[in-house]
Amino acid sequence: MITIALDASTYTGTAAVLKEGRVAAACEATMRGRDAEALMPAIAAVMRRAAVHPQELSQVICGAGPGSFTSLRIAASIAKGLALGIGCPLFTVSSLALLAAGRGASSAGRYLAVLDALRGEAYV
Repeated sequence: MITIALDASTYTGTAAVLKEGRVAAACEATMRGRDAEALMPAIAAVMRRAAVHPQELSQVICGAGPGSFTSLRIAASIAKGLALGIGCPLFTVSSLALLAAGRGASSAGRYLAVLDALRGEAYV
């Protein structure tokens, strides 16, 4: 199974290609102001590095927030376009769950993921 995963809930967007559950390639893109357009080239770059063509994708996964409204809309639009264009399923996942999973929890128990919501607030 080949998956592309996108998340743009923070000012650093992430794109990764996973083959059989392992990261084959990953890239980050600045998602602030005019730099937000850098997510699409980052996606193209990870697909090139992983030697994957869009038609080979089995699924698309997109972080659903919480986070920056504009960045989330950009990632969701790209994810939906990819999934519809190639006819594969699209799944959304809480960006906080992605953050916790990305840290590779080494033991059972509860974990707390926190993102800066700006203005002295936090997403928990």
